[in-house]
Amino acid sequence: TLFPYTTLFRSDKYNVLAELTATEHAGMHRYAFPASGQSHLLIDLVHGIGNTPIEASMKIEGNNTITGHRRSTGWAKVKITYFVIECSQPFSSFGLELNNEPLPPGQTEAVGKNIRCHLDYATTAGQQIILRVGLSPTSVEEAEKNLQTEIPGWDFDAVRQEAQDKWNENLSRIKIESSNPDIRQTFYSAMYHAMMEPTLYNDADGSYRGTDQKVHSGEGFQYYSTFSLWDIFRAEHPLLTLVQPERV
Repeated sequence: TLFPYTTLFRSDKYNVLAELTATEHAGMHRYAFPASGQSHLLIDLVHGIGNTPIEASMKIEGNNTITGHRRSTGWAKVKITYFVIECSQPFSSFGLELNNEPLPPGQTEAVGKNIRCHLDYATTAGQQIILRVGLSPTSVEEAEKNLQTEIPGWDFDAVRQEAQDKWNENLSRIKIESSNPDIRQTFYSAMYHAMMEPTLYNDADGSYRGTDQKVHSGEGFQYYSTFSLWDIFRAEHPLLTLVQPERV
């Protein structure tokens, strides 16, 4: 799928700025913190939109890498996501939580259903901490390969620009003319929403998890999910046939 080239979240209470961008199979976070001995990042595998966890795992590897997976049910009955998170700066400490209970200090792995983790930093004013996140439906190893394939470095602005260029190329496939900026904004916002699905659900090398829950080789084509045909054949697919025939 295509993603917003940048998303901003600012906490006025804590003076933290969060920026997010992404590629097809990976993403980047950039956080700017104030001067504080109590700066934290929370990784939450409990909450989700339209899904609840069935099982999950998280492992702290060294002082800058977290790996794991999350299997959920909901609108999609079985959805599995593996992840690798790499931090640009080592965290000074961490803590794992399982089913709302903190695990003993120093324990580096949690396996269960509801898992969270906090990463702790002492930061100077405006200090940036960048995360690189690789995702995969098949394995942690593939998540790492996806990350190294698409985001091998730490240049957040370069990844953001690449995503912006992809969005501009796709949104400009329809050009409208209007002297009213509100009309232009409404049109392209609606077009953006129409391109949010279907979503890629394979690895960068084409491998994917099929409906039989087995991993298959899919070199040469893309495997899509979030692909309900209920009613969307009336408008969504005719639109994609016109503006994204290569995907259709």
